Amino acid sequence: MECRNRRIRQERKARHLTQQELADSAGTDTTHLSRIESGKAVSSINMVKKLADSLGLPIAALFSDVPAHKVPDHGWAGKMGALVRDMTPKQRTKVIRVLKSIVERD
Repeated sequence: MECRNRRIRQERKARHLTQQELADSAGTDTTHLSRIESGKAVSSINMVKKLADSLGLPIAALFSDVPAHKVPDHGWAGKMGALVRDMTPKQRTKVIRVLKSIVERD
């Protein structure tokens, strides 16, 4: 996916990280990262997750150029979507646990 590859490079540069720094943080080498950013290598979802984590982003942010089903910006679903979108992965996990416990009680 060219959009994702380009997005990884954009996010890395926006954070003033070298390829070496990002590669080290994600547990890969600069050659592999360079090939991912240039679209010459297909990365596994695990590698994309490691790169997103290293960039401090939710994995979905690397796919933001890819059209997705949009949640309406009105009503409770829109409000929930906006809240969840701005959460950290740790916060999302907590919210899911709370919602599951509420559903299981009924």
